[in-house]
Amino acid sequence: MIGLNKNLEGLRVFGTDGEKALIDAFLHEFKFAVHLTCFNHVRRNIKEELQKLLIPDELKSEILNDIFGRQIGSTMLTGLVDSENEAVFEQKVNLLLNKWKRKVTDVEGLVEEFCTWFRTNKEKVIRDTMLRPVREEAGLGSPPEPFYTNSSECINNVLKVKVNYKRSELSQFVDKVHELVEEQQ
Repeated sequence: MIGLNKNLEGLRVFGTDGEKALIDAFLHEFKFAVHLTCFNHVRRNIKEELQKLLIPDELKSEILNDIFGRQIGSTMLTGLVDSENEAVFEQKVNLLLNKWKRKVTDVEGLVEEFCTWFRTNKEKVIRDTMLRPVREEAGLGSPPEPFYTNSSECINNVLKVKVNYKRSELSQFVDKVHELVEEQQ
């Protein structure tokens, strides 16, 4: 990408859906850029793990709200992702893990398993790529907006539909992209 556009050398922010190979490639080339991870993708990953472990819906919702916050009327209740800094984040993680483990459910061992999975798979992602200061540094406001990859994924889907979900020669693909651009205009 840099070979095609030297201006990219100064890239300051990039966002991903959490795909490791993509993240590694971007971090290799853009060592000083802020990396953001899509809220929807992380939320979906966590929700799928909770479902896989058969965590009851009420506790599942509580855990997701504890992590991502929630809107009640015009009031936004902040979540773990809104921690002001890493120290507060660590405090909140410990409090939340203890809170979730104390829940009396028929699946207590599975809640413990979820907490271990969360610590292993999502804690670092949230701390390093989703916290309030990371999003503020990336220019998402103060308080910062969540980061989503929806718009790029939307156009990706539009492209897939345009080529009928089939592989094509480069020249045919370019023609289809050109058609799509004309349709959009």
